[in-house]
Amino acid sequence: MSNLLGLVTLPNIIFVSSILSVFNSVQCMIQPLGLTRKLYSRRSHEVTPLSSHTFAAWTVLSAILRYKCSMDLSNPV
Repeated sequence: MSNLLGLVTLPNIIFVSSILSVFNSVQCMIQPLGLTRKLYSRRSHEVTPLSSHTFAAWTVLSAILRYKCSMDLSNPV
């Protein structure tokens, strides 16, 4: 159990978050109206391919930032 707790560190959590964000972005780019409409089921009529692609681009940008932060957490900038 103590070995498993050694893997749960802030850089590892941020890294996993960035990987999942990349998966979400790829899903939004390849199939823009697939799972995205299910996520926003209350206003599914407002989900368009353009909004899905915009969300994907923003998520990729934040995933890159998360990845870079997970690799160098000691950088104060």
